[in-house]
Amino acid sequence: MAVFSNRASRGRVPRPYWHSDGLLRDHPPDATVFHAVEAPERGGETLFRDARELYEELDAEDRRTLDGLTCVLGGGARRPLVVEHPPSGRRALRVNLGAIVGIVGVERESARRLVGELIAMHERPEGVYAHRYLPGDIVIWDNRAVAHSATEPPPPDQRRLIMRLDVRALASVSADAG
Repeated sequence: MAVFSNRASRGRVPRPYWHSDGLLRDHPPDATVFHAVEAPERGGETLFRDARELYEELDAEDRRTLDGLTCVLGGGARRPLVVEHPPSGRRALRVNLGAIVGIVGVERESARRLVGELIAMHERPEGVYAHRYLPGDIVIWDNRAVAHSATEPPPPDQRRLIMRLDVRALASVSADAG
C-alpha cells in the first residue's frame, strides 16, 4: 500500500507522466486500486487511456518493430514495450515513460526519438479519460491494459489524500510460487 498526497509530509506527490504501475519491481501488479480519502475541489485528476488501443493504432511495421523491443528502466529493470493482455489476448503498450533510460539493442539517439514518439502518442487528448476524485471514490484499473498519468497536483489550499493498493492475480502469485 502507498499513500499519495499533494503534501509531501503526508505521502508521495506524484509526477505527471504516462506509465503502468510497478514496472520497476520484479513482479509488477496486475491491477491498482485508488481510494480517495480526501479530494480537492479542483486539480489532482488521474488520466487514463487504453494501452491496447494505442498499440492497435500503430501501423503493421511499427507494431513489428515494437513487439521485439525491451526497455531499460532506472535501476536496471528490463521490461518488454509490448505485452499480451492475458484475459483478452490483445497486445498493449506497457511503459513507464518517466523511467526509461534506454532500449536494448537500439542506439541511444534512436531510443530517445522512440520514447519521444511514445510520449506524444500517450499525450494525445483523444481517448483520454480524466477522473476527477470525490471523497470516497474507489478507482480500479488493469495495469496490463491501461496507462495512466497524474496531472499537476492541486494547489496547497486543496487537500488530496489517496491510498493505493497493488493487486497481483492469484494465477500470477501461484505461478511464481511453484
